[in-house]
Amino acid sequence: MGWNIVESNPKSELFGGVEGERFYFVHSYAALAPNKESEKLIPSWSEYGARFISALEYETLSATQFHPEKSGPAGLKFLTNWSKKTAA
Repeated sequence: MGWNIVESNPKSELFGGVEGERFYFVHSYAALAPNKESEKLIPSWSEYGARFISALEYETLSATQFHPEKSGPAGLKFLTNWSKKTAA
């Protein structure tokens, strides 16, 4: 539980303007690798004892291991990017 840096994927639309920022994590669950490789599957990573997926984008679906709403200005920018992506 706490703050951790997210290593955003260069293909990510959600991390535009918040590359390398810290986000707030509230649990210790972790996905270590995607189940399959795909051009459309865009993972971003963090490290805490091991490298793990902290965000995943797949077409219109987005998921995070952190809480953007508790992550201050970086979280607000992330949510702004998400709202623009889902409105398109």
